[in-house]
Amino acid sequence: MTSFDGDGEYLPEDHGLFAVIILGLAINITIRFPTGTGGGCVRNGPFADSNVSLGLVDKPYVDTENKYGYLANPRCLQRNSDPKSGAEAPAVRSDT
Repeated sequence: MTSFDGDGEYLPEDHGLFAVIILGLAINITIRFPTGTGGGCVRNGPFADSNVSLGLVDKPYVDTENKYGYLANPRCLQRNSDPKSGAEAPAVRSDT
């Protein structure tokens, strides 16, 4: 990575099949994420040790106080770069 640098710590258990829930759909969709180079908290680069407070809430663990995920949910910023997908993405040329 060169643009923002700083991948998360490598987490081998953070890769594989995940159930993704899209609000408004009656079914769960399973998506396979390719193995990346990180997955954990970002420890280097410009976003090192950054925290986020809102965001995704894993429904099986939602408590009644934060049912929709709108309350503070503080945790470290995580990043999981996938070089293969990035290399296969179409290039965008800018002549400005």
